[in-house]
Amino acid sequence: MRIGGGCADVRPDALARHVVTYAKANGASATVGALRSMMQIEEVTTATYAFVENVVTTDVIDLGEGLTALPEEAAPHAHFAEAIAKVRGGLSHRRGAILKAQQSSSPFLRARARAGPFPFAGVDTRPPGMDRIETGLKMVTLCGPSCPAIRATSTLVCSDELRLFSVGEAVSYSYPGYWYPGMPKVITDEPRSLAPLYERLGSIDRRRVDTAISRLGLAVARLEPSDAVVELAIALEAVLSDPGNKLELTYRLKLRAALILATGLPERKEIKSLVDELYSERSKVVHGDIPGARDQDLRERGERLVSNLIRKVLTLGSIPHWSHVELTGHA
Repeated sequence: MRIGGGCADVRPDALARHVVTYAKANGASATVGALRSMMQIEEVTTATYAFVENVVTTDVIDLGEGLTALPEEAAPHAHFAEAIAKVRGGLSHRRGAILKAQQSSSPFLRARARAGPFPFAGVDTRPPGMDRIETGLKMVTLCGPSCPAIRATSTLVCSDELRLFSVGEAVSYSYPGYWYPGMPKVITDEPRSLAPLYERLGSIDRRRVDTAISRLGLAVARLEPSDAVVELAIALEAVLSDPGNKLELTYRLKLRAALILATGLPERKEIKSLVDELYSERSKVVHGDIPGARDQDLRERGERLVSNLIRKVLTLGSIPHWSHVELTGHA
């Protein structure tokens, strides 16, 4: 338990179970020897696999930063396949892919600073590489857009010296994604170019971009186009508004979107008109009026607008100072 309490990359309770299983199979002395070897390891390789619904691939796609997309039939081992089957149940029509995040950690059992009286307080119990998987899924949403949802994860741990935890245990994992009953998106290597741009965002800007990406995914998942329009409006506000300042909000959103996404007058007029349409439909929905008949077309154009806006922010490296944009006409 002391070893498990200092573990940074695997859940302590899973470590304890593996120790017991290993001891039953190999005896106490072999287990003690394995544990002693483990404490001297400088580096091990971990590979976390996540089964993701609503995104598919027929080939192995390198998404960069140690993240790879695999076809769903490439489940790494039986435990993971069983977990997928349990989570999916009888809904065999769902399709998905496997995202693999591989990385080396040194040392594997490095104790982290912990606060509180409990042995495992402050220990990171998330699967290693999950941050890379989540970033990859955000970029997949942005490139689609799509609406991924993680259903199960499994972690493999291996090194030249250690075979005690050679196979991890599959666990269900709740990713804030969105289940969508439509056709899944095919994964491409496009997220590779966007992920480094996302990683360079400051913490405050990243939270605002995360909100916009999340709302974009929710918009795709909405069955009713009018509901999707409401989500898209929230996504626009997350990026284009000034925190705490809602004066002349619709006017400012139209102006800022046009200025940042286009340079010519005709294109800026088109973008301004689109944002105006989105907010007009949004107003109808939230006030109980009957939505317009053109909602589906408006929804699709709005999704492209939000996706282009987020991409622009990633390219710039930060959310612009909007008063500067309004005064100069560019970011």
